[in-house]
Amino acid sequence: MIRSACLVGVLTFASLALAQEPAPVSPSPPPPPPAESMAPAAPAPTLAQPSPEEKIRLRGGLGVGLGLFFPGPSVSFTVEGRIGAQLNKYFGAYLQVSQLGGFGLGVSASATGASASISLVGYNQFSLLGDVLIADRFFIALGPTVINGGWLGFAASANQGGGTVSAYGAGPGFIPGVAAKVGYVGGGDRKDPVTGRRSGFTVSLDFGAIFGKQSSGAVEANAKGGSVGLQLDQPVTGIPVLLMFGYEWR
Repeated sequence: MIRSACLVGVLTFASLALAQEPAPVSPSPPPPPPAESMAPAAPAPTLAQPSPEEKIRLRGGLGVGLGLFFPGPSVSFTVEGRIGAQLNKYFGAYLQVSQLGGFGLGVSASATGASASISLVGYNQFSLLGDVLIADRFFIALGPTVINGGWLGFAASANQGGGTVSAYGAGPGFIPGVAAKVGYVGGGDRKDPVTGRRSGFTVSLDFGAIFGKQSSGAVEANAKGGSVGLQLDQPVTGIPVLLMFGYEWR
């Protein structure tokens, strides 16, 4: 009896002792695996590069032509060269240097009299022109100009009543004015893919106005006597009109 009671007590004490032991701590979960590295950021968009036609580039050209110069008129011949910059597809600017020379002759006769005249013109010309290209084919240019030279003329007439001799002239020297060109250029479809430059033959109408001062004189003689007239430094406008043929790159 006593032995049984002791056994029960021992078991009860053991069960209490076990009940008081702390519960085992469960291990903490492993740390999550490192997140996958982020995809590399897309490169920043680059600005569109301008087409070659929009870049500034060298331009130039040559030409020859013929036409008329007024007063006179004088049949005129000219050669020209130009060099400058093409600013973009449409606009350009250049210096044009040209040389013009010409002459005119006039003779008339009738039963009552006759007359004859001669006119001469010659100058070097320097023009600073701005140019616009239209539809890859047509161009218009305009700008100031100055010539170094001049023009002159003589005339004589005679009839039954008497005769007259006259002369006029402007220059020599530097005379200012304005110059213009309207024309066509070939090669609009043939452009260098790297530089954007086009080249081709050109045909143009060149014209302008030269604002000078002209002096003139006349001597007249008839049965009643004679007279002399003289006018100095009268304003006059010289007008060249030329058909030009050439080649250029722009």
